[in-house]
Amino acid sequence: MSRRLIFFGGSSELAHQMIDAFADKYEVVVFSRKNLEADPRVKQYLIENYDVKNIAPIITELPPATDSAVVFFNGISDSVPFYSLPSDEIMKIMAVNVETPLRITQMFINSMVSDEISFIYFSSTRAELGDRGLVMYSATKAALRAAIKSLSLEYGKINKFFYVVSLGIFNHGLIKKVNEKKINDIKKRSAINTCVDTDELRNCIELILKNKSMTGSVIYCDNGYH
Repeated sequence: MSRRLIFFGGSSELAHQMIDAFADKYEVVVFSRKNLEADPRVKQYLIENYDVKNIAPIITELPPATDSAVVFFNGISDSVPFYSLPSDEIMKIMAVNVETPLRITQMFINSMVSDEISFIYFSSTRAELGDRGLVMYSATKAALRAAIKSLSLEYGKINKFFYVVSLGIFNHGLIKKVNEKKINDIKKRSAINTCVDTDELRNCIELILKNKSMTGSVIYCDNGYH
């Protein structure tokens, strides 16, 4: 048996980078809402809206592994100011950012796919401080972090471990849509005035996988972003 990495939300450029970085070293499984480029190193499942009813049978069919890490990339934000945010969008943000990751976590806790399982949630702790125009995004990120802390206290004794990775700004993906002045303003909010390198994020995940005693922790891979 070996180590397995299971990614949820594999369609972003950042996720692609991480999947590619680990595919030669570990068994990699990806659940995505979009078709990804075929990669013989990766087992891919297309799951519309991460419907948990469709995910559960796949989880039960996974062969045993010595340990697994479940990595959540998925997340969405408010599209308009809170006073005009439709109720269905409020529910969608709550579902994508909190309910769905926790329901998937619950399925893995109840499964027998690994002797040990680590859960890694990419999130924004900066959002927990509150931000203009991001009421629901901020609320859901705070809720997820509180849930993870409780889960780590409750399930560490049975080899289930939980971590938040707080990301900064990466030099690809959505940042490409931001003008240069805004990018410079964002960089100035980081301690070392630069974007985070994807290799640093890979090293951050490796650190988590080697240190179970860090369960319940927030690991800041954000260059001191605030």
